[in-house]
Parts: sequence; C-alpha cells; structure tokens
Amino acid sequence: MIKRTAQFISVLFHPLWVPLIGLYFLFKLPIFINYRLNEEYLNFVYIIFTLNLVLAPLFISLYLKKQKIIKSLEMKEVKERSLPYLITILFYIFTYFLLSKISFPSFYLSLFKAATVAILLLFIFSLLKMKFSAHLAALGGFLGMLFLVNLYFKIDTNLLIAITLFFSGVVATARLILNAHGFKELFFGFLIGFLSQLSLIIIPL
Repeated sequence: MIKRTAQFISVLFHPLWVPLIGLYFLFKLPIFINYRLNEEYLNFVYIIFTLNLVLAPLFISLYLKKQKIIKSLEMKEVKERSLPYLITILFYIFTYFLLSKISFPSFYLSLFKAATVAILLLFIFSLLKMKFSAHLAALGGFLGMLFLVNLYFKIDTNLLIAITLFFSGVVATARLILNAHGFKELFFGFLIGFLSQLSLIIIPL
C-alpha cells in the first residue's frame, strides 16, 4: 500500500507535468504582464507547451521503452537517462525558438531558458554517470520561479512557496520509498532546478 501510494505520488508530480503547471500559475498570478495577453494568445502557448513539452517527450519515451532502449518511464538507471534528456533539451530549444517568435514576455522567456539549463545540467551529469532527481529538479525550478515572481513583481507568493516546499518533501519521501534515489540525489536535484532559476538574479533578464 505504501509503495503504491509512493508510485502514485511520483506519477502525479512527474517532471513532464511541471512546465505546464508552472505556466498555468504564471498566467494566473496577478502579474501586470498577463493583462496584455489575450485569451487566444494564452491558449496558443498552452498548446505549444502541451505538444512540445508533455506529449512529444512522453510518446518518444514510450517508443524508447517499446524498443527496450529504456526499461521503464522511471529510468532508474543513469545510463537510460542521457538520450531522453537530450531529446527533451531539443524540444525545449525548439519551444524557446517558437516562443521568441510569438513575442513571449521576456521575463517568462528567461524563466524558460533557466529551466532548459536545468535539464542540460541533468543531461551532463548523466553522461558523467551521476544521477540526480528530475522530480526534485522540476519542483526546485517551480519554487525558484515563485521566488523570482515575488522578488521582481512584489507579489506575495509565500503561500505557494510553502505549499511547494511541502509537496517537495512529499515527493522526496515517495522517491526514497521507491528506492529511486538516495538523499543526496534528491537534494542536489532540487538545487539544480532552484539555482538554475535563481541564476537569473545574476544574469540580466
């Protein structure tokens, strides 16, 4: 029962869904940028994210599993992760190109660029036979996004930050129960996602 619950949590908070969830919260927060974007534009961006960052990587991963290139969508072995990471990076770069062509707000584009950097780091570490949690990297990135929105737009995101920290702990516990990661892999995965976003404080937007 405990392992089934942990598995459910892992699927519910899979890294594939987090970009779409992050986009939803960005568009729903009272950021002045959003008032310049009409509903048709928002829906178009949702479609781009869903196709390029959710469905395409998902179907390619299913194909890789069918071809026995990866054993499962969990990709528990570090050697299984490099190719899916590389494919995901290519989709992120393609999506970045599309977003820049439709005048996606520069702040949001910078957040997206930072997310791409996080995946690139996970890819590089996988080549070095180092496995860090993509689940926690995604949640760390989401937390970093909320922190930056708070910092740059003076919008109170403290409740969302607290909720994100809570669920990060829940997901980390689930991953430990499933023996998918050790504590260090979870911690550094979270740091990769969080610090990639916070790098925007140092690097001009």
